[in-house]
Amino acid sequence: VVTALKEFDSAIPPLKKMRDVAEHIDDYAIEEGRDESVERGLLEVSSLSDGEDGLVLEWLGHKINADKALNASRKLFDTLRNVQQKVPSDTAIKTGKK
Repeated sequence: VVTALKEFDSAIPPLKKMRDVAEHIDDYAIEEGRDESVERGLLEVSSLSDGEDGLVLEWLGHKINADKALNASRKLFDTLRNVQQKVPSDTAIKTGKK
């Protein structure tokens, strides 16, 4: 699973930054976000284009190809599903909560 997660992250490098900024967009809007490379003006401009490379989202100075993201997501999901299927159904999950 660790290897699959690393492969997913390396297939879509800007995804984590985009997710983090989107999750904390209010902080970035008032210039209090953690990543100092993200300027407030970058929040306001994005584009979605459909060209030779397929559908591409551009935001925060990065691009994500939708087809590549979908393929990486499917690969990660398949790995997780395969691991889950190997776990016996009667295996208790320890959460530390009672």
